[in-house]
Amino acid sequence: MLLTLTIFTPLVFALICLFVRDLRTVKMLTLTGTLLTFLLSLGLLVSLGDRGSQTSLAQECEQNGKIGSLLSDLQGNKETRNDSYTQNLARERDIMLTASQSEYASSLHYVEFVPWIKSFNVNYFLAVDGLQIILVVLTTFLCLVSLGAAWNMDKALDHHTHKPRYTGMRAFFILYLILEMGIIGVFCAMDYFLFYVFWEVVLLPMYFLVGIWGGPRRIYAAIKFFIYTLVGSLLMFIAMLYYYLSTDKGAGGTFNVVALTELLPQHFATATTAGALCFLGLFIAFAVKVPSWPFHTWLPDAHVEAPTPISMLLAGILLKMGGYGLFRFSYMFMPQQAFDMSTMVLLLGTISIVYGAYCALGQTDFKRMVAYSSVSHMGYVLLGMAAMTKLGLIGASFQMINHGVSSPMMFALVGVIYERAHHRDLNRFGGIANQMPKYAGMALVGFFASLGLPGLNGFISEALVFFGAFQSKIGNAGDGSWWLVLTSVRFWTVICTLGIVLTAAYLLWGYQRVFYGKMKDPHYKEFKDLNGTEWATLIPLAIFCVVLGVFPQLGIKYLDGPMRVMQNNMARHVPEFARLIEADPVPAGKTNDAPVAEVK
Repeated sequence: MLLTLTIFTPLVFALICLFVRDLRTVKMLTLTGTLLTFLLSLGLLVSLGDRGSQTSLAQECEQNGKIGSLLSDLQGNKETRNDSYTQNLARERDIMLTASQSEYASSLHYVEFVPWIKSFNVNYFLAVDGLQIILVVLTTFLCLVSLGAAWNMDKALDHHTHKPRYTGMRAFFILYLILEMGIIGVFCAMDYFLFYVFWEVVLLPMYFLVGIWGGPRRIYAAIKFFIYTLVGSLLMFIAMLYYYLSTDKGAGGTFNVVALTELLPQHFATATTAGALCFLGLFIAFAVKVPSWPFHTWLPDAHVEAPTPISMLLAGILLKMGGYGLFRFSYMFMPQQAFDMSTMVLLLGTISIVYGAYCALGQTDFKRMVAYSSVSHMGYVLLGMAAMTKLGLIGASFQMINHGVSSPMMFALVGVIYERAHHRDLNRFGGIANQMPKYAGMALVGFFASLGLPGLNGFISEALVFFGAFQSKIGNAGDGSWWLVLTSVRFWTVICTLGIVLTAAYLLWGYQRVFYGKMKDPHYKEFKDLNGTEWATLIPLAIFCVVLGVFPQLGIKYLDGPMRVMQNNMARHVPEFARLIEADPVPAGKTNDAPVAEVK
């Protein structure tokens, strides 16, 4: 029940807020709901540290487990013994217990499995592994911290009319809680249909949060965000229908993610054209959310127009939904197609890194600069995935976590100065460090974390991605043909290093323009330093920027298992990939992990 409580606690508090008129009470209920949800998510982390304290999906499929007991009851009932749902559930159970999927099933914990729509074999199926737990905790943490940036929005005045800038804040907090519920559900669902429902739930509150409480061009930004995401969702829905129909073996298709991980690679081994189309469709659906070039154009507008707390959630969590989808579905469902199209993923990642940083360098709007930095930093996720090495995959997944901490901090910093200056023009600032030294110190942490300074979180994940990419043997010119270097992961990794230089350029130049030099407006001398809610927002983010930079193993230990499962799945279904990694040694200290090439 822990996952269900974590998912629906925000929804319960949102429903309570519907019957409360006093805004202060609504704020306190929202704070209580987000805090309670965060504490529940911490329970997932604590238990995962003790592997004997929980039951895995593989154990739940046995005779006395939740799924095994449910199947026994259905088979023992004369009315349900021979129906299609029971037959399909038996097939799913058998697949999850097979040797080929036992590692995957053993990595999933906190299993909740209840029949939902039996006629279509849809179940309320929740489970999480290390990657999902880290993303759930990141979600609950950011929703709690971002609340600090939203706390005084009702008191903000328009600097032209001196009237309240934000109205209807009671609805804002209700939608905020619904958004949190949908995001957590996305990361917990192990039934593809249930995942799609939560995915769509996230779209509506984000549309209204940007469209109602955003900036002057909020309607344009909200509609653009909605259309881009809806097109991606449509492609995902088409692929989902095909997956269901292609796995129909007389008892209906399946939406079980673990079962699809076994059945779809077998199906696409013969249906190669369908496999390529499904991979492209699903890749585009998730690349829109990442966002990857050229599907990124909605992001700068949405970020610039969204209020500060929503920009923080958009950068910190919603972009991670796309990366998570690529890891969990695109690469697990279609490993052969992912391997065949690794050059495409590599090119898009490279362009995103360099192009995003170059665009950020040319911005004069503080918030738009940070928005383009997200395009660049999320490009490292695609680079690590294209490399398909253990270090590359861990670095890519860890980059999602680190970006989910440093990028919200950057948007919070932008929000602080905007509330005082009422503009974001980098060229109009200057000398802010003298007037707001505490703010300048916190900004130094955020800027250097995004830059990738050693000792801060951004350095670790980017270093792992580069190390993993240089180890990759994909695309090497085995026959010596010079032009094949263009397909080499190592060649494009060298190109990606330009992103490091450009990132340092736009961040250091941006910091210099805002905090140093001559104060260009005497009005800036009236600025007050950080207040209580701003400290409450920035300090937790700054702490995690440092902690994850000094002790990266706190996060990496949860990512190692899921990335090993993904690489082993690739090796089982892609002979070319298995041959490439056959000679790779087992890393020191990991002798308990089976080499991926030995997976049969």
